[in-house]
Amino acid sequence: MPPLIAALLPTVGWRLIWRGGGLFTAVVCVPLVLWLVRDRPTEYEGRHYMTGDGSAAAGTTATVRQVRTR
Repeated sequence: MPPLIAALLPTVGWRLIWRGGGLFTAVVCVPLVLWLVRDRPTEYEGRHYMTGDGSAAAGTTATVRQVRTR
């Protein structure tokens, strides 16, 4: 990015570069993050937190493959 900014700075100015960066963040980065970071728990998932029963969480492990696919 620094070479691109250095090349554009004399031509378009720093204000347009900041606006372009903000527009890129709003149009590309924010939707990508919202699409990738979604948490849709099931109805019964996490219920052991409300009951105080720690046995539901004990012994549950996730593999690397399961973590990557969620």
